[in-house]
Amino acid sequence: MNYRQFHAYQQRFVTALRAVLSERGNDMQICEAAFPAYSDPSALIRFLFWRRIWVTINFLESQGPCEAVLDFGCGSGVVLPFLTGFANRVVGLDIDIAPYRALSDHISFPDKIEVYETKEYPLSRFPDRTFDVIIALDVLEHVRNLRDVFTEFCRVAKPGGMIIVCGPTENLFYRFGRMIAGKQYTGNYHVTNIHSIRKVMDTLMETETLATLYYPFPLFKVIRGTPL
Repeated sequence: MNYRQFHAYQQRFVTALRAVLSERGNDMQICEAAFPAYSDPSALIRFLFWRRIWVTINFLESQGPCEAVLDFGCGSGVVLPFLTGFANRVVGLDIDIAPYRALSDHISFPDKIEVYETKEYPLSRFPDRTFDVIIALDVLEHVRNLRDVFTEFCRVAKPGGMIIVCGPTENLFYRFGRMIAGKQYTGNYHVTNIHSIRKVMDTLMETETLATLYYPFPLFKVIRGTPL
């Protein structure tokens, strides 16, 4: 996907996200799924949030297609349509799929996508070695039991499979950016940061940093893990 194609992909979602926001306002479910960030009036804020998806898409395309991929914490589903062109089976998993359903009223998702709520279809229901790729973008900072989650990731990943994670640094620059962006970006519901997430990953897999966004003020990191 070249940048022009990605921009068209992004704009399709921005239009749909704004339509949902006009209907639902400051609904907590919608805000926690980052609807305001991905559709913010500020081109800069949109760039900051969509860039993480652009980095992930570029990396996955460089690795070639695969059989099955899991989007853990799929939120509104902004990555799912791309994944349908990358993998034969695409599964989205989230604690609450109401944001995905809301967006589905304004955008047509491919039929092959499977989306489940974790309370009905937890990771433990998937057989061992199910997925070639697992992505968890901007979700694990909400999770307290990180070791349990990563242990399950390693179990359901195929041998040589990839786990791609993105999360906030929560450093001074990050907190200042949230403050000036507005109250909907407080991040008070985050319980950890990408540095702590990386430490847990390092005990269970080989890791490498795919991107640090954005030099010289690191706000987010994108990390790849390969289970040991």
